[in-house]
Amino acid sequence: MYEMKNDDEKKKPSLVEKHALDRLDEVEKDKRKAYTKPDDNHSWQTIVVIIIFAIIVAMMLFSMKF
Repeated sequence: MYEMKNDDEKKKPSLVEKHALDRLDEVEKDKRKAYTKPDDNHSWQTIVVIIIFAIIVAMMLFSMKF
């Protein structure tokens, strides 16, 4: 019913096991790295959004007066 594997087949890790071990190694390397704060490159995007929001609010206020 079930095949008994010989010692050579038991020692060889399967493809899934190899992939899992490789991924585990990558994760452990990432954990060992020093933390670096990500760069804040979104300051210009924030300014653009605020300007657009201000224009929309101003248009709404002027349309209510007239």
